[in-house]
Amino acid sequence: MTPIDSYQSLVEQTMVRLRSARRNVFIAGGDLSWVGEFYPILTLKAIEGVSIRILSAKRVDTVLAAALGGIGCELRQSAADLVSYGTFFDASEPDGTAILVELRDAKLRGGSFINKQRRPGVLSALIDRLEVLWREAVPQNACAQPKIESVEWQVVEEALRAHVMQYRNSVLLLQPVAVNDVFPLTDRPGIVSLRRAEAIMELYKRTGRTPFLPMRIRGSGWFLAPPVVEIVKGRLALVDGRHRLHYCRNQGVATVTAILVHTASEWQAAEIRQDWSRLRPLAHHIRQDKSHKQYEESRWRDIQSAWAAIAHQSLPALPSAQAFRYPSTLPQS
Repeated sequence: MTPIDSYQSLVEQTMVRLRSARRNVFIAGGDLSWVGEFYPILTLKAIEGVSIRILSAKRVDTVLAAALGGIGCELRQSAADLVSYGTFFDASEPDGTAILVELRDAKLRGGSFINKQRRPGVLSALIDRLEVLWREAVPQNACAQPKIESVEWQVVEEALRAHVMQYRNSVLLLQPVAVNDVFPLTDRPGIVSLRRAEAIMELYKRTGRTPFLPMRIRGSGWFLAPPVVEIVKGRLALVDGRHRLHYCRNQGVATVTAILVHTASEWQAAEIRQDWSRLRPLAHHIRQDKSHKQYEESRWRDIQSAWAAIAHQSLPALPSAQAFRYPSTLPQS
């Protein structure tokens, strides 16, 4: 077993292994509080035809269960103690692998990587037990192939005006923007978010859509929003979407579709960075007041509330209080 020493490393390594899964993925989890991190990659694998099963040891909110079904994940609840928690990738194949999680004081602290070629007996025994629990578990949702639908610009514009105070009287346009003309508000991107941005970009490619026209996965509570760019004294400040644009810059993508905001009612919540050259991806999360210069929380744009409002339109029912614990729209940054 190879140890993984932190939550962020665990998430990143799981994302890497998910991308390489060919046939099936089996996830053994608790309350699924982590699941939002993996929406883009899980959706992508489901579109590729990979079978995704999630076995939960705890009751899952019905709206969240339906949302997982919308992105192609079959969910069941087990009454038994799972004992082992983690993600198994092509476990029945000779080169199967798994990432097991380590819990301390009921919190996820890290984990370990298992390779079937080195520890065949261990991995086989774990997955065999989980397969028995799966057969005995209670189905929690109906699983479907992800269906991607476009979202009209009027819907996006209305949500931004309703939920972002600074944009109520602004001119909002959906248009192509040159990636090199946009400047970020922080030079501290997260490695996990960059992995997520890579999967989001791949989703656009797989579905033949222009990045980043607004779209959502039907029935999933997940909205894929365009980046948001404000015009500030002739400069283009990137308010939402830094990881996607950082990824695009590294991949040589010249132009993307974004929301251009003219005449926001308040000054930016943080200083605009001079360029992208000093961006250094971080393996751990840091607070916004630490990652942004001259940060003013009172001026922060509540864009995520707008995206959540659009995402919930695709759900079969209104989310309950428990469902709001999960990122029904992923941080699109």
